[in-house]
Amino acid sequence: MYIAPQILYEFFAVVTNPRRVEHPLTPDGAVEICLDLWECREIEKVNPTPMASKEVFKLAKKEVV
Repeated sequence: MYIAPQILYEFFAVVTNPRRVEHPLTPDGAVEICLDLWECREIEKVNPTPMASKEVFKLAKKEVV
């Protein structure tokens, strides 16, 4: 299993937002979960380079054409 920081940012945004979930977590609770996931040794971390997003969009553009 792999995880990137962006996944945790989105998770945090969703689970703490009362418009998105019926029972939102407190920010502290969500932070604890995010830190547990990030620190888990069984989950590989993916830290994209600054150029990664540009390359992904270039590849996506080639597939659309």
